[in-house]
Amino acid sequence: MTASRAAATLPYRTAVVDQSGHGDFKTVQSAIDSVPSNNTNWVSIQINAGTYREKVVIPKEKPFIILKGRGRRRTKIVWDDHTSIECPTFMSLADNIIVKGLGFVSKQNSYNYGGSSENELLPAVAAEVSGDKTSFYGCGFSGVQDTLWDNAGRHYFKRCTIEGAVDFIFGNAQSIYEVCTLDGWECAIRVVKGGFITAQARETADSPSGFVFKGCTVSGVGLSYLGRPWRPYARVLFFKSNFSQVVDPRGWDPWNLSDQKGVIYAEYGNFGPGADTSNRVSWEKKLSVDVWEKMTSMSFINEDGWLQRQPY
Repeated sequence: MTASRAAATLPYRTAVVDQSGHGDFKTVQSAIDSVPSNNTNWVSIQINAGTYREKVVIPKEKPFIILKGRGRRRTKIVWDDHTSIECPTFMSLADNIIVKGLGFVSKQNSYNYGGSSENELLPAVAAEVSGDKTSFYGCGFSGVQDTLWDNAGRHYFKRCTIEGAVDFIFGNAQSIYEVCTLDGWECAIRVVKGGFITAQARETADSPSGFVFKGCTVSGVGLSYLGRPWRPYARVLFFKSNFSQVVDPRGWDPWNLSDQKGVIYAEYGNFGPGADTSNRVSWEKKLSVDVWEKMTSMSFINEDGWLQRQPY
Protein backbone atom coordinates (compact mmCIF):
# COMPACT_ATOMS: atom_id res chain seq x y z
CA MET A 1 0.00 0.00 0.00
CA THR A 2 1.34 3.43 -0.88
CA ALA A 3 1.77 6.15 1.71
CA SER A 4 -0.95 8.25 0.11
CA ARG A 5 -3.45 5.36 0.12
CA ALA A 6 -2.58 4.38 3.67
CA ALA A 7 -2.92 7.94 4.88
CA ALA A 8 -6.36 8.31 3.32
CA THR A 9 -7.84 5.85 5.83
CA LEU A 10 -9.16 6.77 9.27
CA PRO A 11 -6.61 7.19 12.08
CA TYR A 12 -5.15 3.82 12.99
CA ARG A 13 -4.12 4.97 16.46
CA THR A 14 -5.34 7.49 19.01
CA ALA A 15 -3.36 8.81 21.97
CA VAL A 16 -4.72 10.95 24.80
CA VAL A 17 -2.83 13.79 26.47
CA ASP A 18 -4.01 14.77 29.95
CA GLN A 19 -2.07 16.88 32.45
CA SER A 20 -3.59 15.08 35.41
CA GLY A 21 -2.31 11.70 34.27
CA HIS A 22 -5.64 10.30 33.07
CA GLY A 23 -4.32 9.70 29.58
CA ASP A 24 -1.44 8.13 27.72
CA PHE A 25 0.82 11.19 28.05
CA LYS A 26 1.05 14.29 30.25
CA THR A 27 2.60 16.56 27.61
CA VAL A 28 1.80 17.23 23.98
CA GLN A 29 5.43 16.85 22.95
CA SER A 30 5.77 13.38 24.49
CA ALA A 31 2.74 12.24 22.49
CA ILE A 32 4.26 13.57 19.27
CA ASP A 33 7.59 11.94 20.14
CA SER A 34 5.80 8.58 20.29
CA VAL A 35 4.85 8.75 16.60
CA PRO A 36 7.37 6.76 14.54
CA SER A 37 9.58 8.59 12.09
CA ASN A 38 8.44 8.45 8.46
CA ASN A 39 4.95 7.61 9.64
CA THR A 40 2.47 6.79 6.84
CA ASN A 41 -0.77 6.39 8.83
CA TRP A 42 -2.88 9.06 10.46
CA VAL A 43 -2.28 9.27 14.20
CA SER A 44 -4.82 11.19 16.27
CA ILE A 45 -3.64 12.92 19.45
CA GLN A 46 -6.52 14.02 21.67
CA ILE A 47 -5.49 16.83 24.04
CA ASN A 48 -7.74 17.31 27.05
CA ALA A 49 -8.58 20.76 28.40
CA GLY A 50 -5.82 22.66 30.15
CA THR A 51 -2.97 25.11 29.68
CA TYR A 52 0.10 23.22 28.50
CA ARG A 53 3.20 25.28 29.26
CA GLU A 54 5.63 23.79 26.76
CA LYS A 55 7.20 24.32 23.37
CA VAL A 56 5.85 21.85 20.85
CA VAL A 57 7.55 20.71 17.63
CA ILE A 58 6.22 18.36 14.96
CA PRO A 59 9.44 17.33 13.17
CA LYS A 60 9.60 17.07 9.40
CA GLU A 61 9.94 13.28 9.59
CA LYS A 62 6.61 12.83 11.45
CA PRO A 63 3.75 13.50 9.00
CA PHE A 64 0.10 12.41 9.21
CA ILE A 65 -0.61 13.71 12.71
CA ILE A 66 -3.96 15.06 13.93
CA LEU A 67 -3.96 17.27 17.04
CA LYS A 68 -7.40 17.70 18.62
CA GLY A 69 -8.04 20.03 21.54
CA ARG A 70 -11.24 20.76 23.45
CA GLY A 71 -11.58 24.24 21.98
CA ARG A 72 -9.15 27.10 21.50
CA ARG A 73 -10.08 28.68 24.84
CA ARG A 74 -10.06 25.42 26.81
CA THR A 75 -6.94 23.76 25.43
CA LYS A 76 -3.94 26.06 25.08
CA ILE A 77 -0.25 25.62 24.40
CA VAL A 78 1.64 28.54 25.94
CA TRP A 79 5.26 29.65 25.95
CA ASP A 80 7.16 32.93 26.14
CA ASP A 81 10.31 32.79 24.00
CA HIS A 82 11.27 35.98 22.21
CA THR A 83 13.90 38.03 20.31
CA SER A 84 13.67 35.94 17.13
CA ILE A 85 11.02 34.43 14.86
CA GLU A 86 12.95 31.17 15.18
CA CYS A 87 11.55 30.39 18.65
CA PRO A 88 7.80 29.72 18.28
CA THR A 89 5.52 28.19 20.88
CA PHE A 90 4.36 25.65 18.27
CA MET A 91 6.37 24.57 15.24
CA SER A 92 4.91 22.31 12.53
CA LEU A 93 7.53 21.19 10.02
CA ALA A 94 5.92 18.00 8.66
CA ASP A 95 3.52 17.58 5.74
CA ASN A 96 -0.06 16.34 6.19
CA ILE A 97 -0.97 17.81 9.56
CA ILE A 98 -4.45 18.60 10.92
CA VAL A 99 -5.04 20.76 14.00
CA LYS A 100 -8.45 21.32 15.61
CA GLY A 101 -9.65 23.25 18.61
CA LEU A 102 -6.29 24.38 20.00
CA GLY A 103 -5.04 27.75 21.18
CA PHE A 104 -1.40 28.78 20.63
CA VAL A 105 -0.12 31.63 22.75
CA SER A 106 3.12 33.57 22.88
CA LYS A 107 3.14 35.35 26.23
CA GLN A 108 6.33 37.34 25.78
CA ASN A 109 5.05 40.69 24.55
CA SER A 110 1.95 40.53 26.73
CA TYR A 111 4.30 41.05 29.66
CA ASN A 112 5.95 44.20 28.31
CA TYR A 113 3.35 45.66 25.98
CA GLY A 114 1.18 48.16 27.75
CA GLY A 115 0.64 50.83 25.14
CA SER A 116 3.64 52.88 26.25
CA SER A 117 5.95 54.26 23.59
CA GLU A 118 8.90 53.30 25.80
CA ASN A 119 8.16 49.58 25.72
CA GLU A 120 10.30 47.28 23.62
CA LEU A 121 8.48 45.05 21.14
CA LEU A 122 10.14 41.72 20.37
CA PRO A 123 9.33 39.05 17.77
CA ALA A 124 7.43 36.35 19.62
CA VAL A 125 5.83 33.69 17.42
CA ALA A 126 2.87 31.68 18.68
CA ALA A 127 3.00 29.22 15.76
CA GLU A 128 5.18 28.45 12.76
CA VAL A 129 3.72 26.38 9.92
CA SER A 130 6.34 25.18 7.43
CA GLY A 131 5.02 21.84 6.18
CA ASP A 132 2.79 21.27 3.15
CA LYS A 133 -0.87 20.17 3.23
CA THR A 134 -1.68 21.50 6.68
CA SER A 135 -5.10 22.56 7.96
CA PHE A 136 -6.35 24.32 11.08
CA TYR A 137 -9.97 24.33 12.27
CA GLY A 138 -11.32 26.40 15.15
CA CYS A 139 -7.87 27.29 16.44
CA GLY A 140 -6.58 30.44 18.10
CA PHE A 141 -3.24 32.22 17.66
CA SER A 142 -2.44 34.92 20.19
CA GLY A 143 0.53 37.27 20.35
CA VAL A 144 1.59 40.85 19.68
CA GLN A 145 4.35 40.88 17.05
CA ASP A 146 4.74 38.04 14.50
CA THR A 147 1.96 35.88 15.96
CA LEU A 148 1.49 33.38 13.12
CA TRP A 149 4.43 32.53 10.89
CA ASP A 150 2.66 31.09 7.86
CA ASN A 151 6.03 30.22 6.44
CA ALA A 152 5.88 27.71 3.58
CA GLY A 153 3.57 25.16 1.98
CA ARG A 154 -0.15 24.99 1.22
CA HIS A 155 -2.37 25.68 4.22
CA TYR A 156 -6.04 26.04 5.07
CA PHE A 157 -7.38 27.92 8.11
CA LYS A 158 -11.10 27.79 8.90
CA ARG A 159 -12.97 29.53 11.75
CA CYS A 160 -9.71 30.45 13.43
CA THR A 161 -8.91 33.59 15.43
CA ILE A 162 -5.56 35.33 14.98
CA GLU A 163 -4.70 38.34 17.10
CA GLY A 164 -1.79 40.73 17.40
CA ALA A 165 -0.49 44.19 16.60
CA VAL A 166 2.47 44.02 14.21
CA ASP A 167 2.79 41.67 11.20
CA PHE A 168 0.74 39.10 13.06
CA ILE A 169 0.20 36.94 9.98
CA PHE A 170 3.44 36.76 8.04
CA GLY A 171 5.44 34.46 5.77
CA ASN A 172 5.64 32.97 2.28
CA ALA A 173 2.99 30.24 2.39
CA GLN A 174 0.16 29.61 -0.07
CA SER A 175 -2.88 29.85 2.19
CA ILE A 176 -6.61 30.38 2.37
CA TYR A 177 -8.17 31.80 5.52
CA GLU A 178 -11.91 31.19 5.53
CA VAL A 179 -14.40 32.64 8.05
CA CYS A 180 -11.54 33.62 10.35
CA THR A 181 -11.36 36.54 12.79
CA LEU A 182 -8.34 38.83 12.56
CA ASP A 183 -8.17 40.89 15.74
CA GLY A 184 -5.63 43.68 15.52
CA TRP A 185 -4.76 46.69 17.56
CA GLU A 186 -2.75 49.80 16.91
CA CYS A 187 0.79 49.60 18.21
CA ALA A 188 2.03 52.44 20.42
CA ILE A 189 5.70 51.46 20.29
CA ARG A 190 7.74 54.47 19.14
CA VAL A 191 9.49 52.70 16.22
CA VAL A 192 6.24 51.34 14.79
CA LYS A 193 3.49 53.44 13.21
CA GLY A 194 0.12 51.83 13.78
CA GLY A 195 -0.81 48.17 13.46
CA PHE A 196 -0.17 45.73 10.61
CA ILE A 197 -2.19 42.58 10.00
CA THR A 198 -0.12 40.86 7.28
CA ALA A 199 3.48 40.84 6.09
CA GLN A 200 3.52 38.50 3.11
CA ALA A 201 6.88 37.40 1.68
CA ARG A 202 6.34 36.33 -1.94
CA GLU A 203 9.79 36.57 -3.56
CA THR A 204 9.13 36.38 -7.31
CA ALA A 205 6.36 37.13 -9.80
CA ASP A 206 5.91 33.43 -10.65
CA SER A 207 5.75 32.20 -7.05
CA PRO A 208 2.39 30.55 -6.17
CA SER A 209 2.42 31.91 -2.62
CA GLY A 210 -0.07 34.38 -1.21
CA PHE A 211 -2.64 34.90 1.53
CA VAL A 212 -6.35 34.85 0.60
CA PHE A 213 -8.92 35.89 3.21
CA LYS A 214 -12.50 34.80 2.44
CA GLY A 215 -15.51 35.78 4.52
CA CYS A 216 -13.33 36.88 7.39
CA THR A 217 -13.90 39.49 10.09
CA VAL A 218 -11.31 42.20 10.74
CA SER A 219 -11.77 43.70 14.20
CA GLY A 220 -9.72 45.35 16.92
CA VAL A 221 -8.76 48.65 18.55
CA GLY A 222 -7.19 51.74 17.00
CA LEU A 223 -6.05 51.61 13.37
CA SER A 224 -4.32 48.78 11.53
CA TYR A 225 -3.16 48.40 7.94
CA LEU A 226 -4.31 45.30 6.09
CA GLY A 227 -0.68 44.60 5.29
CA ARG A 228 2.80 45.71 4.38
CA PRO A 229 5.11 43.86 1.96
CA TRP A 230 7.88 41.83 3.58
CA ARG A 231 9.15 40.97 0.09
CA PRO A 232 8.75 42.78 -3.28
CA TYR A 233 6.04 40.48 -4.73
CA ALA A 234 3.85 40.19 -1.64
CA ARG A 235 0.32 38.99 -2.46
CA VAL A 236 -2.69 39.42 -0.14
CA LEU A 237 -6.38 39.39 -1.11
CA PHE A 238 -9.42 40.17 1.03
CA PHE A 239 -12.69 38.81 -0.37
CA LYS A 240 -16.22 39.42 0.94
CA SER A 241 -14.99 40.12 4.45
CA ASN A 242 -16.34 42.32 7.24
CA PHE A 243 -14.06 45.27 7.98
CA SER A 244 -14.59 47.17 11.23
CA GLN A 245 -13.35 50.70 11.85
CA VAL A 246 -9.93 49.26 12.77
CA VAL A 247 -8.89 49.21 9.08
CA ASP A 248 -6.77 52.25 8.25
CA PRO A 249 -8.42 54.21 5.39
CA ARG A 250 -5.20 53.89 3.37
CA GLY A 251 -5.48 50.11 3.57
CA TRP A 252 -1.85 49.22 2.95
CA ASP A 253 1.60 50.43 3.97
CA PRO A 254 4.67 50.25 1.65
CA TRP A 255 7.10 49.53 4.52
CA ASN A 256 10.62 49.97 3.05
CA LEU A 257 9.57 49.26 -0.54
CA SER A 258 10.07 52.27 -2.81
CA ASP A 259 8.58 50.53 -5.87
CA GLN A 260 5.30 48.68 -5.26
CA LYS A 261 4.63 47.56 -8.84
CA GLY A 262 5.25 43.88 -8.01
CA VAL A 263 3.01 43.90 -4.93
CA ILE A 264 -0.49 42.45 -5.33
CA TYR A 265 -2.77 43.85 -2.66
CA ALA A 266 -6.46 43.71 -3.56
CA GLU A 267 -9.97 43.83 -2.12
CA TYR A 268 -13.34 42.74 -3.47
CA GLY A 269 -16.85 42.71 -2.05
CA ASN A 270 -15.90 43.64 1.48
CA PHE A 271 -18.30 45.48 3.76
CA GLY A 272 -18.46 47.33 7.07
CA PRO A 273 -17.10 50.68 8.33
CA GLY A 274 -13.55 49.94 7.19
CA ALA A 275 -14.41 48.73 3.68
CA ASP A 276 -14.57 52.16 2.00
CA THR A 277 -11.75 52.09 -0.58
CA SER A 278 -11.95 55.75 -1.65
CA ASN A 279 -8.81 56.66 0.31
CA ARG A 280 -6.78 53.54 -0.38
CA VAL A 281 -3.19 53.78 -1.62
CA SER A 282 -2.87 54.31 -5.37
CA TRP A 283 -0.89 51.10 -5.84
CA GLU A 284 -3.65 48.77 -4.63
CA LYS A 285 -4.39 46.39 -7.52
CA LYS A 286 -7.65 46.07 -9.44
CA LEU A 287 -7.96 42.41 -10.42
CA SER A 288 -10.14 40.92 -13.13
CA VAL A 289 -13.13 38.71 -12.34
CA ASP A 290 -11.22 35.72 -13.71
CA VAL A 291 -8.31 36.32 -11.35
CA TRP A 292 -10.63 36.71 -8.38
CA GLU A 293 -12.40 33.46 -9.26
CA LYS A 294 -9.09 31.63 -9.56
CA MET A 295 -7.57 33.03 -6.38
CA THR A 296 -10.62 32.55 -4.15
CA SER A 297 -11.39 29.05 -5.39
CA MET A 298 -10.20 26.20 -3.19
CA SER A 299 -8.13 25.07 -6.16
CA PHE A 300 -5.69 27.86 -5.24
CA ILE A 301 -4.36 25.53 -2.53
CA ASN A 302 -6.13 22.26 -3.31
CA GLU A 303 -5.55 21.52 -6.99
CA ASP A 304 -4.44 17.96 -6.26
CA GLY A 305 -7.30 17.30 -3.79
CA TRP A 306 -5.23 16.90 -0.62
CA LEU A 307 -7.90 18.49 1.57
CA GLN A 308 -10.48 15.90 0.56
CA ARG A 309 -8.05 13.13 1.48
CA GLN A 310 -7.64 14.40 5.02
CA PRO A 311 -9.89 12.75 7.61
CA TYR A 312 -11.92 15.63 9.00
